[in-house]
Amino acid sequence: MAPPPAPSAASAAALVLATGAALAASMAGLPLAGATATLAACAAILLFGLPHGALDLRLLTQRAPVARLALYLGLAAAMLALWRAAPIAALVMFLIMAVIHFAEDWAALEEPFLALGTAAGLLAAPGLLHMETLHGLFTALTGEAGAAVLGDVLRLGAPVGLMLALVAVLALLRRGQTALGFATGAALAGLVLLPPAIGFALYFALLHSPQHLAAELPEGTAARRRIWSRVILPMTGLSLLIAAGLALIETRPTPGDTAVVATFMALSILTTPHMLAPRLIGWLEAPRGLKSPA
Repeated sequence: MAPPPAPSAASAAALVLATGAALAASMAGLPLAGATATLAACAAILLFGLPHGALDLRLLTQRAPVARLALYLGLAAAMLALWRAAPIAALVMFLIMAVIHFAEDWAALEEPFLALGTAAGLLAAPGLLHMETLHGLFTALTGEAGAAVLGDVLRLGAPVGLMLALVAVLALLRRGQTALGFATGAALAGLVLLPPAIGFALYFALLHSPQHLAAELPEGTAARRRIWSRVILPMTGLSLLIAAGLALIETRPTPGDTAVVATFMALSILTTPHMLAPRLIGWLEAPRGLKSPA
């Protein structure tokens, strides 16, 4: 996939303002860790975060659509099977993929180690102040108490990751990439101070997804409308059906836990082919001199 462009000033401002509003609401005593707020965060992830992945279908069906679609569905099915057979291994794989994928948001740094460190810092950030919530999230996702140890691992890595992320923010500001710098700072603040589901929803829906949509959408209003109506909206609807099906299969004691499990499992199932399919296609077609969508 093409590296995403820097976020627009409007997108960065939206993330900064939304994070500030959430922090103000938290200080005012609103229960942002409660079921209602968690359900709202999950809805934001699904409705505003997943549309950028819907463009995979357009990219993967430009040549040999049957084979490519079969590869995409096979990778998604493999991730679902891993959740059913070895949920802790699935969670570890999901976290690793997330770090690698989210690091693309800081490709502008031109320093892969710093980009990876920033992504890792974001994911580990909740471990500083929300350890109990993180333990509960990982236990709910896997259905196994042993998964809580992954929260401890994130907490151990959080200080280093956050220091790298702060270095990235300073580097972006010094280079004049102020929109991405302020957006990164807001994302860090949200994931450190807010409940994990809220902080992640703000980052995913207001920074990650808009950047990747901007990188993949064609030029022109008419072309973009066609892509939205023919690809993005139908595929987003299918993603919501996947999440709804998972909510029926992976029920948990509370509605909030069920929503979180369905949302993040669906996200992992869709992220697997989103990351791997273009790379595998490029690897398979390279010997024949064919151009891959990656």
